[in-house]
Amino acid sequence: MAADRRVAEGLEHLKEAEKCMKTSFFKWKADYDGAASAYTKAGTCFKTAKSYDQARQAFLKAAECNVQNNVMFHAGKAYEQAGMMCKELNDLNRAAQLIEKAGHLYREHGVPDTAASTFDRVAKLLEPTNPQKSVEYYLIGSDITECEDRPRQAADFQKKAAKLLVRMGNYDRAVEVLKVEKKFQIEGENGPEVSRVTVELVLCQLARGDFVAAEKAYKDAYGIPGFTESDHCRELAELLDAYDENDQERLSSVAARPMFKFMDNDYAKLARGLQAPGGGEGGKKKKAELLDEGIEEGMEKGQLENREDGGGEDEDEFAGGLC
Repeated sequence: MAADRRVAEGLEHLKEAEKCMKTSFFKWKADYDGAASAYTKAGTCFKTAKSYDQARQAFLKAAECNVQNNVMFHAGKAYEQAGMMCKELNDLNRAAQLIEKAGHLYREHGVPDTAASTFDRVAKLLEPTNPQKSVEYYLIGSDITECEDRPRQAADFQKKAAKLLVRMGNYDRAVEVLKVEKKFQIEGENGPEVSRVTVELVLCQLARGDFVAAEKAYKDAYGIPGFTESDHCRELAELLDAYDENDQERLSSVAARPMFKFMDNDYAKLARGLQAPGGGEGGKKKKAELLDEGIEEGMEKGQLENREDGGGEDEDEFAGGLC
């Protein structure tokens, strides 16, 4: 069968690699280049045959030989392949460690584009199981692309990290990451994306219960070309007003509008879950109730004072009798 043939072929490549690694009286140094090539071929054969554990071991040996031969780019490729075999074996933590190692090798040896895309892949790999670690990988990717003077790509990594932080409910750190993303979007002269980040910043600040910071994030966006005429500006103004007025009904109504509804799912969910600071009671209703209570209290107090004052006058007027 095809799988068996590929496994047999892989075993032959392993024998070839072992020969390259042997030394003798006439061969003082191992042939790391030949061994790396043979191990890589063996790993590819095992991978095709879906013998993932054998493939992982072969790729790891190929990586070690490339390191010994000081061919770091190919070492990184071999570590990355070994990591993908770990993924197939459902060993995600080990997969992440190996792919991260590959990313650092790419970065240290002059291939930042490949390094950034590698950290992007490992971050996506860990999103479902270890989102906190995934955030760190996205931020490494952002750092790499920032050093290469590519602010839009750096912003994209920050965007992915912020979304995960919001999903985890870590709004404090999400705010920090969004501020950095906004800086990169401004540097990249990406006006529409700056407006989007502004909306996300406001939502996160409100989720933290910090209306002052939310209002500041909103007002800071006035200088963005086109922002003050946009739906973002109008809808945020209403959202902030409803929150400030402690009007839960209006707040929920604004948050259900299309601009918020069709945002990325994590932010749409955040908008729907916003709570007015006064326990959810409508602000205008609450103000009216307080006003009514104040009027009633004032009337009762006035009546009581009149009654007391009137009683005193009557007593004084007739204290000496009718004469």
